[in-house]
Amino acid sequence: MDDGFDRAYKEFIKFHTAKRAGPALQRIERGLGHAERTFLKEVWWPAYGHFENLHPEYAVKDLKDGFRFIDFAYIEGHSRLALEIEGFGPHWKDISPEEYTDDCRRANSLVLDGWLVLRFTYHDITTSARQCEHIIRQARGDIIARSTAFKDTTPYERDIIRLAIRSTQPITAQDVRSYLNISRDYSFNLLHGLTERKWLLPSRGTRRINSYVLHPSKRNIRF
Repeated sequence: MDDGFDRAYKEFIKFHTAKRAGPALQRIERGLGHAERTFLKEVWWPAYGHFENLHPEYAVKDLKDGFRFIDFAYIEGHSRLALEIEGFGPHWKDISPEEYTDDCRRANSLVLDGWLVLRFTYHDITTSARQCEHIIRQARGDIIARSTAFKDTTPYERDIIRLAIRSTQPITAQDVRSYLNISRDYSFNLLHGLTERKWLLPSRGTRRINSYVLHPSKRNIRF
């Protein structure tokens, strides 16, 4: 019995092909690999029955101003989920220490840029598809919660919140200016607004606030 997967898959690829250019277009025109298509058929499709907000071969800039590609990016609201499908073939069998290190750095960079990263092996998606589905459902619920939490913030404000979460010490207006490359007055306005809405808490200073920390009520917030 046709569950609609083949038709939806063709439309999914057609839709994203029409939106791509350059290397991103070339990658998707080559077609998804067997492991990636199996993931869609055995895990994603049974879970959701659609491919909305899912992006195959999603391009992200790396530190060298080149591009890296995520197998599937699920983007909803302000939060992002990276889904990587790991085959068990010559690529991993013959990988060099340098290539393995580069792959780890890539994953770390995604996390630091605000991505939630999940990695699945081909063995896992073919033998434990429902367990994979359960993990994705949990992760998706988490990013929906994040999206709701940040719905009233601007991109600059979210960058400041991310800076406060990552920092091991209070952040200052100078930190914000350097991080966002914005003016002195604008940095103070952003910090004041986040303080008024209880995203930040003044760390030092009374009349003249010099530094800020994440507000205690937001300490469980994650990007």
